[in-house]
Parts: sequence; C-alpha cells; structure tokens
Amino acid sequence: GRRRREKYSERLFELQARLRVLMGGKAAEELIFGPENVTAGCTSDLRQATGLARRMVMNFGMSAQQQSGLLSLDVDEYAVLSDQAKHEIDEKTQSLLTDAYSHAAEYLRSHEEQLHRLAQALIEFETLSAEEIKLAVEGRATSITELRQREEENTKKEL
Repeated sequence: GRRRREKYSERLFELQARLRVLMGGKAAEELIFGPENVTAGCTSDLRQATGLARRMVMNFGMSAQQQSGLLSLDVDEYAVLSDQAKHEIDEKTQSLLTDAYSHAAEYLRSHEEQLHRLAQALIEFETLSAEEIKLAVEGRATSITELRQREEENTKKEL
C-alpha cells in the first residue's frame, strides 16, 4: 500500500542523493581545475557511483526517465543476459550517472564562490573539521588558524 510506496520513494531519494554526492567530486574538480585537470581521486567515487547506479537499474528497475521497472537482477543473472539486454542496462546506468552529475554540477555552479573558498582552505590546511568547513565556506578562513591555535593552547593547558 501507501506506506510501502513511501518507503520506496524515500529509498529512491536516498539512492539518488548518494549518487549525486559521488558524482559531486568530479563535478567540483572540473569546476575548480577544468575538465582536463581532473585527478585520479575521482576514480574511486566514479567506480562506486557506477556500481550503485547499476544496482539501482538491476535491483529496482530504475532509470533517469522512469522511476521503476519490472525487472530485478543480480550480478550473476546479468552475466547470462543477451547483449541487447546488457546494452539497455548499461544505457540506463549511464543515464542515472549523467543525471546525478548534472544535478551535482548545477548545485556546485550555483554555489561556486563557496566552492572556491572551500577548495582554497583545503589547499591551505589539507584537512578541515565540520566547524572549519563552515568558516571556509563563509569566507572566514583566517578564523581557522585562530581556532586551531586556541585548540592547541587548550590542549597544552589540559596536559
């Protein structure tokens, strides 16, 4: 009934959001460094995204055009499919990845200034806590140094 549909849509939304996050790394690097300078760091995310999208197609029958289908396959069953059926699954997988990438890229373009601030802070500090990310995005990267100095002083006092 309705509860099952709600659970399914919530799950669909969560899966789509996870795909967008995975595709966001590549989109961010392309926006910051240009498409020709994307690093190998995106490879793992891309591999995970591809696996997730393929499972979404095979287990839930999803694609970017339609929300659900009537087919559920596991990896072993995929191996024995006809080339045509594999091609259709691959096309649907690609459409989910393209759709997730487009959403991630559009979001990042609409927040490009914050993205550049965050990238600059990561270059400067290498790692950032949640609080430091917030400061960087707000354009208060200088506060990160102050925050770290205060934390270091507090640690010394505790010792």
